[in-house]
Amino acid sequence: MQAVEREAGWRQGRAGTRRRALTAAAGGVGVVALAACGQAGSGSGESAGAAQGAPVRLGFLIKERSSPAAEDLLRQLVADHNAQNPRVQVDAEIVAGTEVNTQLTARAAAGTPQDFVESGGFAWVGFAERGMFTELTPMFKRDKLTDGVFLPEAVSINSKEGKIWGWPSSVSADAIAVNLDLLDAAGLKAPPVNPDDKSWTMERLLEYAQKLTKGREQFGLGNAVGLDFWTAGTFFGQGPWDDTARKALTNTPDYIKGLQFALDLRDKFRVVPTAEESANLLGGARTPLFLTGKIAMQGVGPFIIDKPSFRWALTTLPYSGTGKNISGRQWAHGIFMGAVPAARQDATWQVLKWLLKPEQAGRYVVMNGHAVSALAKGGSDLPQQAYKDRSGADAGAYLLSARASRASGWGLLNYASYNDVDREHQTLWADLINNRMAAGEYAQRAADLWNRGMGKK
Repeated sequence: MQAVEREAGWRQGRAGTRRRALTAAAGGVGVVALAACGQAGSGSGESAGAAQGAPVRLGFLIKERSSPAAEDLLRQLVADHNAQNPRVQVDAEIVAGTEVNTQLTARAAAGTPQDFVESGGFAWVGFAERGMFTELTPMFKRDKLTDGVFLPEAVSINSKEGKIWGWPSSVSADAIAVNLDLLDAAGLKAPPVNPDDKSWTMERLLEYAQKLTKGREQFGLGNAVGLDFWTAGTFFGQGPWDDTARKALTNTPDYIKGLQFALDLRDKFRVVPTAEESANLLGGARTPLFLTGKIAMQGVGPFIIDKPSFRWALTTLPYSGTGKNISGRQWAHGIFMGAVPAARQDATWQVLKWLLKPEQAGRYVVMNGHAVSALAKGGSDLPQQAYKDRSGADAGAYLLSARASRASGWGLLNYASYNDVDREHQTLWADLINNRMAAGEYAQRAADLWNRGMGKK
């Protein structure tokens, strides 16, 4: 429930804390060097050097990637940028996710603000309100990037009150992973990929899950689809927050209906394995539960795997609300520019605009382990193909979901007080999912908490 990208528990990070800079000179490729703490590409003295003929060196702070291979992709992307743009050189510094906030704050306090940083693991609004980031709206307008260039919700999650602060890059979205072999054995047709197909409802999901559950050895669902604060109500047309009214919606009938339906999948209909049953299926293996071949369907966020031993596919999220399918959520990583001098702003902006090229934007998406670009046109072509080549599954469902769903939290994340309120909310959520509190009671207490914490109008 923290203000970080929800990966549905499928991606596994690496233990350990380390800091390194990935640098590439104009003629070099991916030279790895240790970075001095707080010094990678920061400091106003470099601007003076640029005026004398030296290139501008910019520091890009980014949390550690999910694998060494992903960091290699980042290294190569930086190298290619630097080779193509000798006047602006980027030093990408990787730190543990817990260090990003610390480094941003320390460097700002020292008068050497970070040039730019990716927000994949932190809530950015507080930093913007403290003057640590540069607003990007004037640059977006000047270069005509405000209309149709990015997915609208990808801009929304990186904006506040009409002001754009973050450059939308790669997008995490949701889908349903299905074991096609198990569906075939049960005589069931694969769910649709298109979210506009109104035949695929939560009620149909339950029907499928019941037919695909065989004792306690095979389960129709690997998780209770919708048992998530961000998305519970969306399967019935209702999100958790109204940002215009600045009002929580967790106590609305459709949000409560979504919560109760998800709880019933797990507790009443028993189509989802318990923790003990999941452990038995895994048999000690450290792998996603879906890969045991004993799970017919599973709600997933970004999930890139090597080809499993069975046929599988990604399909759309079910929807039982009115109007268009808005099930699930999307989270677009943002790249934020520090409060740096104008010369460094110009250089940083040129780096960001380099990511407008679909081939560069697509490589950045692959580096982040996603299959969808924030670019409205062309940026997803490469990551969609890369996903299919590696996993054997078409990733079109992710792309369609990102175009249909709302940003995580429906604006709730874009408040500086979010993390403080969420710490209290986690206790309520734990009581709900552990059956210590009924859905209706939770819904009202959560609404009261969010309204109080976010300052209801």
